[in-house]
Amino acid sequence: MIQENWSFTPKGEDTQAFCQFSGYILADGRMAMLVEATTANMQHISAPFSATTIVSSYSISGEFISGNPPFIKNFGHQVTHLETLMCDPNILQNIFKSINQGIRFEADVLMNTPQGETWYHLFADNSQHQEGSTTILLHHYDIHERKTTEQVLQQQASTDPLTGLFNRRGLTHALQNSVEANTLLTLLYIDLDGFKMVNDSLGHGTGDIILCEVANRLRKNSLPTATLCRFGGDEFFLSFTKTYQNRS
Repeated sequence: MIQENWSFTPKGEDTQAFCQFSGYILADGRMAMLVEATTANMQHISAPFSATTIVSSYSISGEFISGNPPFIKNFGHQVTHLETLMCDPNILQNIFKSINQGIRFEADVLMNTPQGETWYHLFADNSQHQEGSTTILLHHYDIHERKTTEQVLQQQASTDPLTGLFNRRGLTHALQNSVEANTLLTLLYIDLDGFKMVNDSLGHGTGDIILCEVANRLRKNSLPTATLCRFGGDEFFLSFTKTYQNRS
């Protein structure tokens, strides 16, 4: 059973209804879809179900066929191909791969809209028609506010608030990704000699200025692909891959 909130426009009037879709076997063996809808007590429905569902269809090669009114409202009338909607071309390839394998694609996806890049939770399905043709059916709903909040919280959890470098947690996560990818890397440990004396004699404010200056110099003298971390206190880590090492 699929449960979603759909938007309709009977006689041009915007209407929302909570719908439940389920399969129903007919007497001749064919599968029909039973749709049950209600417009009452929408407030108690959880966020994924209460968000307006946007629906659009495409040819098997990605050419735009049609979209429901919420799709037109969010993406306009200029959409010609599925690739114009995806900010990440790899997402489009993953959709095509899933469709060709007969597997439903589901992911949080950053999409292009006239208002700018927006996060949606997206489903892509292979839709078989009676005459034998196949189309791609997309339905998705807006999760931009939730997704951006998650990203901010994730960044705060892995970033040192003083220097803006990775903190211990951020470095651990970055190194774990490198290990899982079997990436060769070099890890440098940097400790500031005599830093405690600076804090004791000149105050922690001056010490913070020095820490920020060290962070800025590390950024200035490192490639963007290097991982920089303030591990704690006056301890810093710099990690870089074999490619970075060769360039150095």
